[in-house]
Amino acid sequence: MPAFDRRTLRHWRDTALDLVFPPQCVACRRGGAHLCEACIAEFVPAAGSRCQRCWTLGRASLCDRCRDDAPAFDTRRAGFVFQTAVRDAVLALKYQGMSSVGSPLVALIRPALVFPAEEVPDLVSAVPMSGARRRRRGYNQAEVLGRLLARRLQIPFDGEVLRRVGAQPQQARQPNLAARQANVRYAFRAAAGQVRGRSVLVVDDVTTSGATLDACARALREAGAIRVATWALAIED
Repeated sequence: MPAFDRRTLRHWRDTALDLVFPPQCVACRRGGAHLCEACIAEFVPAAGSRCQRCWTLGRASLCDRCRDDAPAFDTRRAGFVFQTAVRDAVLALKYQGMSSVGSPLVALIRPALVFPAEEVPDLVSAVPMSGARRRRRGYNQAEVLGRLLARRLQIPFDGEVLRRVGAQPQQARQPNLAARQANVRYAFRAAAGQVRGRSVLVVDDVTTSGATLDACARALREAGAIRVATWALAIED
């Protein structure tokens, strides 16, 4: 079936579902939209004095960690701080099957994501999920965001350039940075034929220590990527 027909069918399916089950705000449960204006007003942008490489709070230049032991990615950026209604929206996307909330979230952050001409990515990818976890959830929330963002950036999306090797424990359960880094150190592989000599943007839903995005970037570097930018919807400071 042509792609246009698939999109049309999805549109009519979603429209019919909205008529039968009117959308509710995933944060406050008000009717009318998946994210209401009142809850959007609570979103806190990930701004302030932040390291220009890893985006941690503290200073507007490079943090000590990036100066002493630079991560494999060139930049890490995030749209919002992981709190208030943003947290509710991310958890709905991640654990409640609410993939439809991805579109308004990406629409909110897209205007702030601007690349200098020499840093525009050649392709967008996403942090991969293990097969078992993806089957349980029904989709990879990072890929949902990545595809939507790529469409808005008008940059090709490729969900196959990165793959997860094995099934590691969740990063949220790791007690500290060292444990997070060790947990994902060998968790990813990249397709050399698809990234060699290219610039890649890797998308995730939430970033905390940056260990997962760093591990993805290392895999891409080893496969020959010349630049790796990373972006997350929210950052847990």
